[in-house]
Amino acid sequence: MNFNINKKFFLDEEDLSVFDGPRLLFKVSELKDGFFVYNKSGEGIAQIVFQKKYAFITLRSDDKPTLPVRIIKKGSHFDIEFYDFSLQGNNFHKAKLNPYNTIEIAGSPKKYNYKISDNNEEIVTVTPGNDQVYNVDISSSVNNLKMLLSVITIEKMLFDL
Repeated sequence: MNFNINKKFFLDEEDLSVFDGPRLLFKVSELKDGFFVYNKSGEGIAQIVFQKKYAFITLRSDDKPTLPVRIIKKGSHFDIEFYDFSLQGNNFHKAKLNPYNTIEIAGSPKKYNYKISDNNEEIVTVTPGNDQVYNVDISSSVNNLKMLLSVITIEKMLFDL
């Protein structure tokens, strides 16, 4: 799936609208310490929270949070880790899905020119596009929302840190 994302969209007054062709998939609204992601009906489908050099992405599935992602900024390098949270009573139990962190980022996120791979399989390609937008191409083998929000999060972290 291919997306065009406005560069530094978080500086705009309007929410970011993400389309698949003519169809609106979701919008991203900036909050004090993150982003709120909602569908065309206004229902929250994800949230991104920034904490110093970390960002956490949580997606909603069946009215509960799931598939969290942690992104860590280390200088000009980023690590992406995927987690599985399951609700046990009123407490969340965290289990790391990728204990060996098979996610790799190669290229220059600052120049909108990089690739994200999992176990040597290229799953995301980001290219500069033009002055206004950058292009994100996501493999059909992964969760498009999770990976697109990871790309958006990396851009915001580059700008803020």
